[in-house]
Amino acid sequence: MNISFQYNWPPGNKYVRISFGMANVEDSKYLFRAGLVKRSAKTKVYWQGPAEWLTHEQLKEIKFDVERGDLVVVDKQDKDTGETVLRHRWDTEKDWPSEAYGASSTHVPFDF
Repeated sequence: MNISFQYNWPPGNKYVRISFGMANVEDSKYLFRAGLVKRSAKTKVYWQGPAEWLTHEQLKEIKFDVERGDLVVVDKQDKDTGETVLRHRWDTEKDWPSEAYGASSTHVPFDF
């Protein structure tokens, strides 16, 4: 699966637009959920989209914005066992690119 971070979006703001893109062949074995952990509430995950687990096709429909300093999390669950097999976590403060400032925004994709 691919997640995209559009830092400083819209330009001049300290927000990150989160979106999902191309799946890989292994992704059909899993269910996903995406959320954010606000820097002001580090113990609560705010799940985005429907409350249930999503297929990779459904995940591609999810887009949301987070403030600089928030964490983005994506959980991956095995469809056969129902076990959460992995939690991916991105720290938007730590990962903020130096070129994403003023009127410039920067796109950074990650595969997971």
